[in-house]
Amino acid sequence: MVHYSGHGQQISDISGDEIDGLDEALVSINAPSSIKYNAKYRGEAHLIDDEFGLLINKLRNKVGVKGQVVVIIDACYSGTGVRGNAIVRGGKEPFIFKKTDVYIKPETGSGLYESIEKTRSLNSNLSPYILFSASKPDELNFETTDDAGNNVGSLTYAISKSFNKVDNTSTYSSVFINIMNLMKDIAPYQTPMIEGDINYKVFNGNVEYQQPYFEIDEVVSNNSIRISGGSTSGLAVGDSVSICKAGTMSLDKDLCIVTGTVTQVDNFSSIVSWGKEISINNVKDYWAFAESQSKHDNLFQTYLDFDYYIDIELIPVVLKCNSQGNPQTDKYGNYIIVDTLKLNNFMYKGDLKFNSRSAFMIKFVNKGNKKAYFGAIDIQPDGIINRLYPVENTFAEECILLPKQSFMPNNFIINGFYPPYGKETFVILSNKTKIDLNTVVTQSNKTRSLNYLQVIFEQSEHFKTGSIIPYSFIVGE
Repeated sequence: MVHYSGHGQQISDISGDEIDGLDEALVSINAPSSIKYNAKYRGEAHLIDDEFGLLINKLRNKVGVKGQVVVIIDACYSGTGVRGNAIVRGGKEPFIFKKTDVYIKPETGSGLYESIEKTRSLNSNLSPYILFSASKPDELNFETTDDAGNNVGSLTYAISKSFNKVDNTSTYSSVFINIMNLMKDIAPYQTPMIEGDINYKVFNGNVEYQQPYFEIDEVVSNNSIRISGGSTSGLAVGDSVSICKAGTMSLDKDLCIVTGTVTQVDNFSSIVSWGKEISINNVKDYWAFAESQSKHDNLFQTYLDFDYYIDIELIPVVLKCNSQGNPQTDKYGNYIIVDTLKLNNFMYKGDLKFNSRSAFMIKFVNKGNKKAYFGAIDIQPDGIINRLYPVENTFAEECILLPKQSFMPNNFIINGFYPPYGKETFVILSNKTKIDLNTVVTQSNKTRSLNYLQVIFEQSEHFKTGSIIPYSFIVGE
């Protein structure tokens, strides 16, 4: 995997293979951005498309037909321009110099994308390749913010979120659908692209799952620590927790330095204690894995305030899919809905049950007596909590309904579920004041290791009034 997240720029085409006279290039840290800063510079420190294609094909030849080469380019090559206060990754004016006495670079190409494709037939031993790019060649590429409020590349953010959902059946084209949907929210002024052998399974189907873990908040003593998971994550007094080196993919007794028991628990943290004394110098060097863990079925009791009461309706849908079974979208990136189904079709032994192919829309309905603000969170079977609604770039002030009013977000479709499987819970929150889940996403160091609910409880008075509606169902393969 080759991942470049940085600046791109167009530069004078020396070889004459570009119609517009400009090559696309990745900008190294020591490259000047304009000829005015170095009159003698002729592109030596820019990695142009011609060179890039040759390097990738050498890599493909080394990997061979049984492997894959995945390339991610989070940069842009377009001219100057801005959209509000968004930060652009590139966007500098083209680097133009006279075509005399120049540094001649080898080979020719027809663009950063085509230069890879062009030489696929040169060697039958070349591996398949997949290229993800942040925008079209003539578009700007904008930054976004991650869950901790840090500026990051929009494609990089979408890639990290989408690849976290892959399983052994995922293809690169199905992953790209998730990327497009995310990018539409976080970077609406650009068009992500995918090229190459897109129908191959991700990593040839060899996907290793990261077992959920808890971070260590602090060392309480030589035989006890505080971890970042509590009752909202499914932990309870008496649960067994093992401490392993950070980076451990799954719980392995041989890799554990100690196993302890949860002795105290609150909503958002737990104290884990053990008998012998162990020195933990840096909490970031270790992760905590729960060996036995309580179910979160009863963590949230329904609380109804009939003045401020918003509920949801789930509407199962059938999406139009291609021959590989991947959902199709229209030219605007919206899913194409073929039919709607009855929710009763998904009842199994008294429970709602969805799988990796299930798709449904969500309708919010104000069943209370007064106008109310609303928000929704999703609690996974492993206790990890995610924001469900509002989505990126939707403001808390917009999430308000009058009595008897309903709202179905445009193109907001839950498309399949992925591991971990088990009981999933949507929690619908409603109140007379706005419920700003967006602020949770942009919190920095203070909340980096905390889940969404802790921040909500700390920052607001929401739950002295209003309603809390848990909506549980089963997710499986």
